[in-house]
Amino acid sequence: MRIRTVCIIVVAAVILLAGAVITAFLYQPVRYNLHESRLKSPEKVIRDYAANQVGADGEKAIPYLKKWLKSDNELLVKGSCRALAEMNDKAWKQCLPELEKILSGEDSELTDHAAQAIARHDENWQEKYKDNPAIIRNIDTYTSWGIKDNDWHKRYRRYNRTKDEPEMPQLGPPEEKQ
Repeated sequence: MRIRTVCIIVVAAVILLAGAVITAFLYQPVRYNLHESRLKSPEKVIRDYAANQVGADGEKAIPYLKKWLKSDNELLVKGSCRALAEMNDKAWKQCLPELEKILSGEDSELTDHAAQAIARHDENWQEKYKDNPAIIRNIDTYTSWGIKDNDWHKRYRRYNRTKDEPEMPQLGPPEEKQ
């Protein structure tokens, strides 16, 4: 009877130890899957919270951020850029190729978020990217306008996209006809 009880206790201890080891290995991927789903949330508060959490992780978050920056999900890319902007250490530099690829595209909300990450950490971005006018333009647009929810930034983009068309959309209030 005594040997049986000791065996049961030993087996239970081994199972608990194995469970603890498995949990330790699985915790980080599960945690980042949760952050990924939060970054995709339609709620801005939830996305901001997740970006702050991922940014606080620093170096540990870099492999996930690199993967997310290559994603087709716009919310995930924006959240990843925000997390990089929130990082306090220099780990964010490991994601520079992904940020530069985003910044090489057309002016958009994605380029604003990527510009935020670079402009917040690198004060010498103008010197660094002097040979890449697309990146200069996109970071300059961000630093001039910032990430805003107002209509002026959207109108500015619409103006720049349609400037080759014959008739320009009016940016101000409609004129009164007499």
